[in-house]
Amino acid sequence: GRNELFRIFTPDLKVDYEHWKLILVHNDYDYLKQIFLGQDVEIRTHILKIGNSSFTLGQEAWQDGQLKVKGTCVLVHFDFMEQKSVPIPDNIRLQLEEHLIPADEFGKE
Repeated sequence: GRNELFRIFTPDLKVDYEHWKLILVHNDYDYLKQIFLGQDVEIRTHILKIGNSSFTLGQEAWQDGQLKVKGTCVLVHFDFMEQKSVPIPDNIRLQLEEHLIPADEFGKE
């Protein structure tokens, strides 16, 4: 559910310290209703907030038209070689803003 956002930072999704640009620093999910095995689940991913070097994703799992799971995670633009966060470049920030929704719209059925 995050790959398209990952592609904004690393278009080929090459996962190595030289190319990968994100690190996950926080996850928080609420399981609202049971998800049933063998039935399709739709994952919806939105950006709720963009900071200087980090951004917050809102993610939802839907099944049969019902919101089953909702939560957030924080990702940081990170230089693995230097082991430090780095500012999100303006061109990437513009792409992230395309997925931005108001926080009060997140997790509504």
